[in-house]
Amino acid sequence: MSDGFQYEWIQGVFDTSGARAGIDALLERLQSGDNPHAVFRLRLLKKRRELGLPLLNPGDLSGYPVHVRKAYEAFVEEACRDAGNVYLKQGRIIEAWRYLRTISDKDAMRAALEKLNPADATDDVLNIALDEGVHPGRGFELVLERDGICRAITLFEASRSLELSVRRHCAGLLAAKLYVELVTGVSKQIFERFGEIPPETDLVELIRHRPWLFENANSHADPSHISAVSRIGLMSDAEPNLLMSLSISEYGRKLDMRHAAATEAPFEAGFEDHARYARAILGENADATLSYFVEKLVGYDTVGAEAIATEWIVALAWRVGQRKRALELWLQYLGEQLPEVAGVYIPSFYDMCVEAREFGILADMAKKQGDLTAWGAACALGAREPDGAAAANTAPANPEHPDESLS
Repeated sequence: MSDGFQYEWIQGVFDTSGARAGIDALLERLQSGDNPHAVFRLRLLKKRRELGLPLLNPGDLSGYPVHVRKAYEAFVEEACRDAGNVYLKQGRIIEAWRYLRTISDKDAMRAALEKLNPADATDDVLNIALDEGVHPGRGFELVLERDGICRAITLFEASRSLELSVRRHCAGLLAAKLYVELVTGVSKQIFERFGEIPPETDLVELIRHRPWLFENANSHADPSHISAVSRIGLMSDAEPNLLMSLSISEYGRKLDMRHAAATEAPFEAGFEDHARYARAILGENADATLSYFVEKLVGYDTVGAEAIATEWIVALAWRVGQRKRALELWLQYLGEQLPEVAGVYIPSFYDMCVEAREFGILADMAKKQGDLTAWGAACALGAREPDGAAAANTAPANPEHPDESLS
């Protein structure tokens, strides 16, 4: 509140017209300014006066009638939403979240983050989107646009607790970003050599008959990024992004051996295995490819990094349509994990059972776990409804995330 604020005039309103008129005059002056927080506080003051509550520091209101407390709490929620929206209109996301967080209103924040220019995404804003879970997918996108692929890969690898649907989305973003970088880099080198823009726009077509692009261990992007995204992109469930990931793998296969992909399980053959996996999901040699990866399971441990590798293989079985096989592989190799907890690359065993409509398998696992709730759900899902009544058998196991599946 500036020194030019009209204290004397408003004091005159209080003196001549009473408290209600004075508060209204003060509120009107504040609303014409640029201090949403002051407006918020004065609105609460006005409401407390109307309800007969203490005007300053109301503290514990437990001694007041229930209807009074509920009326005040409802008004506080309304005032928080209004203040948050005012701050959002001003582009002040951090200030807005202080109010919207109080009432758990993420929708308005998500909309604001969708419109945010990556250049304006401060670390505090990214913390809201990512760490506070307001909009992790958009937060990752902002990191990718603001800071580039390197930091985005690091963030992706460290964010294994994110919902599977969000990780799939982020994997697709990485594949698309690197694909464009490679197409741009390859096209630029061809132009520099021949003085004309190549007719091809597809990465594989650009490199197909131009082995000279890779002479002297040349690469058109950071080789470590190519290796990482070639693998990460396999998580994407969007076909265009999966095709980009396959193209990145095919590009990687042409790199000099010193740029070979990391050979972590189950992709011990590096780019070759990445490409094989992607092609299977896209419908090429799916059965043979699944057999190829399943054979690797015999030598894997059931914990740590190799348990993660097993998830990749279970995910492959699921995504090529062999859902019963995926459940069998989970039981054989991941059976010591908690069936109600999602993995890094697959949903929970319970969710997969429901999606596959294998209610008997779900019931058996729930009985083994002593989980009467899950067992009861399995029995209910598998029960025949009397008299043709509509059954709720199609409901997913996790009602908060109805779209989360491996398909």
